[in-house]
Amino acid sequence: MPVLYRALVCNDRVVEGLYRNHRDIWVRIGSPRGWSWRVPQARGFFLKPLVTHRPAPPVWLEQAPDLEAYYLTGQRMSKIWSYVAMPIFAREHRHHRYRRIQQMKSPILRVLLRRSAQQDSG
Repeated sequence: MPVLYRALVCNDRVVEGLYRNHRDIWVRIGSPRGWSWRVPQARGFFLKPLVTHRPAPPVWLEQAPDLEAYYLTGQRMSKIWSYVAMPIFAREHRHHRYRRIQQMKSPILRVLLRRSAQQDSG
């Protein structure tokens, strides 16, 4: 989870930096919100992430070089979370769920579990 946290914090720092130092860019790209940082007048709960998996940095980053380190770190952490940590986390979660169902006494759950395992392997 530290990787995901770092990605979200870097996204927040980019959004806040754009709002404070490059307001024209911030408005032009749609007034994004961060994970824990948002402008006081912002409405809505969900963040609008700026740091994405795109291969090249966005054009506006050239106009805000002070935010490049945060953007690139956030992008790297986001990729690590998506391609490394999340699959491991999902596999571990699935393994624990499988064991919990195995321990149950219900024959119906055991049949469903067997079918699920057959679909995954075949």
